Amino acid sequence: MVTLNWFVFSPVSPTTSVKICSLQAAWSTATVGGSPIQNFLSPTCPSLSDLANSAKTKAYSIIAAKGATAYGIASIVSSICESILFNQQHVRPVSHWIENLETYVSLPAVIGHGGVQKTIEVPLDDTEKELLRKSVEEIRNTIRMVEDGERCQ
Repeated sequence: MVTLNWFVFSPVSPTTSVKICSLQAAWSTATVGGSPIQNFLSPTCPSLSDLANSAKTKAYSIIAAKGATAYGIASIVSSICESILFNQQHVRPVSHWIENLETYVSLPAVIGHGGVQKTIEVPLDDTEKELLRKSVEEIRNTIRMVEDGERCQ
């Protein structure tokens, strides 16, 4: 069995219930069976940017075809609840407070009794660090807009 490991980070504002659409792929962390994903991409494969954009918009195609994404959401919520209730220590990408960023961001975390037990440090390259910084700034701007009564786009 080959395992694909791929991290994305996604900002969300829990105080405003606003999902901020700046999901970013951390391609430098993507591996297949422990080897960098780039080793497995053929010349005819879509670019990493195209693959990331496809992942960002996948929910919309599911909604268009099925009318909702409820089963996928229910599945991950069930998995998170099991990890908390049974202290399974699963790693899941969940939005939680990241102290050094001073905001909530979806990053991989160990989930057990009491919720998030530990954030998994993802080794981002310089480009990915800048994308994360921009995502965090987008969170702050959206929170300011909501607090000021402005409409989000």
